[in-house]
Amino acid sequence: RNLEIIVNLFLDPLRVPNSPYFGIMSDEEIKDIFPVIDELFKLHKELVQDLQDCLQENSKQLVGGVFLRYAPFFKMYAMYCTG
Repeated sequence: RNLEIIVNLFLDPLRVPNSPYFGIMSDEEIKDIFPVIDELFKLHKELVQDLQDCLQENSKQLVGGVFLRYAPFFKMYAMYCTG
């Protein structure tokens, strides 16, 4: 939910042409402040959905498989946190 708030309340207004905040920052400045945020937000939504699907199937083994499948992408969290 927090990533959704960051994207919807802060990032999108900086990128949407009809927003009063559009043009306040360059694309490069936005990338510096919000590194990999779009990719991370997409990853986060997919991960949550896959975990919810596992809960519906009531299988703990499936949860482990989801984390193994997404493990290589968790590096993006580190990039975001250190960005």
